[in-house]
Amino acid sequence: MDSTRFLLVVVVATLVGCGGGGGSTPSSGGGGITPPTVSPVATATPSAAPAPPAAFAAQYALESADISAFASGIAAQCPANPTASTRFDLELLPANANALYSALQGKTVAQAQAAAGNALAYAVAARRLLPGIGFMINPNYPVLVQNQANAPTWWNTAANYPVFSAYYARLAAGLTQNGIPYDIETNLIFPAYSGQSYSGLSIAQLEAGVAEDSSNALTVMPAIQYLNFASEPLTLSQNTGQPTLDTVAGYAGYVSGIRAGMVIPGGSQTKVGAGSADWSSISFLTALEGMSNLGFNNMHLYPPDLLATANGGIAQVDAINPALTGKPGIIAENWDEKDAGNAGAFGAANAQSLEQQNMYSFWAPLDARYITAMMQLARCQNISVASFWYQNELFAYLDYASASMLTPQAAQGAIAQAGAQAALAGTLSPSGQAMYAGLTGHAPMSVMRRR
Repeated sequence: MDSTRFLLVVVVATLVGCGGGGGSTPSSGGGGITPPTVSPVATATPSAAPAPPAAFAAQYALESADISAFASGIAAQCPANPTASTRFDLELLPANANALYSALQGKTVAQAQAAAGNALAYAVAARRLLPGIGFMINPNYPVLVQNQANAPTWWNTAANYPVFSAYYARLAAGLTQNGIPYDIETNLIFPAYSGQSYSGLSIAQLEAGVAEDSSNALTVMPAIQYLNFASEPLTLSQNTGQPTLDTVAGYAGYVSGIRAGMVIPGGSQTKVGAGSADWSSISFLTALEGMSNLGFNNMHLYPPDLLATANGGIAQVDAINPALTGKPGIIAENWDEKDAGNAGAFGAANAQSLEQQNMYSFWAPLDARYITAMMQLARCQNISVASFWYQNELFAYLDYASASMLTPQAAQGAIAQAGAQAALAGTLSPSGQAMYAGLTGHAPMSVMRRR
């Protein structure tokens, strides 16, 4: 990401019109902000979702069938209105280290704090529209590493740590002062975003680095409720070039090594845990469940064609039910990724292309159905926190005809701008409306049926 787009693309000075919308930037000390002036009950996106283009018709049918199977599987085992007090998070994408890696390098502490204020404004607007939500934040390795020995050679800790730690400290303080809960993940920055690689780093060095990144996060962001430091064995293996990390024994050893190296500040109330993903064997998850120094079990759920299969998403969420494990269960990331029938083509290297595909407005009805089903599953299995990944799409989508012509990076900037503007304007997309209904028990005012 080039520096001229620093406050335009993903760091949410995509908040075009933020000042005029009623939001004011907090002080560098992290004080509260004046919330945007929006209705407490959101309005609907004006136009209905378009039909899928011909090129996506077959995939749309597959996605729809997968989501129907997912919803039916949940209905077969869950009450229609489960009552567990699950909190639902959104991934605070402006604060994701994949986006910040390029955006904050070479910036000052003051600029980092200003960017954090913009992300905070988006979070406050989103929570006013979706009451009671929290946020999942990703200060991924190595952005909070201070010891150069624990960082890859391309990461300059002396120059970067003060800037990145100031960003996350500022954001965390603002969330806390606005009464907004947050959780974090400290996985690795994707090489697809950084243009760098982890070649040359041993597994032991990676363990030490992620342990330090996680330990520093606990100091910089002291009100973290759940800290997840490992989730996707296959993705981890692809991103690091370490094939043993996609084996049960290798992954369990990696998790154990990171946890052993973490330093927990005295008095910390944060629960620290790890988990797996629904496209990996359930044995990766069960190998971690017996680790006594993990405070919760975590899952990532994405490919829709795996959600209802044997030992797929539903089964793996069942496996982290606290009634079975004695520990809280967390879904740190989930979405109905648009890769039905072709999940193998979208590995870590193609993450940005898949994210662009998820932005198109014709998917909105499927996303709405998926969100309704996932909220039911999370509550049915007494999941403590379930976090939805695509924050922007809960407020706005992009038109396929124009957005498909953009590069993946430009599309990410466009959806971030559209989502932020819609949130500040008090507008939910169809998928956001589904989430609102799941949170409140009724539809947003503009789509409620009249008697």
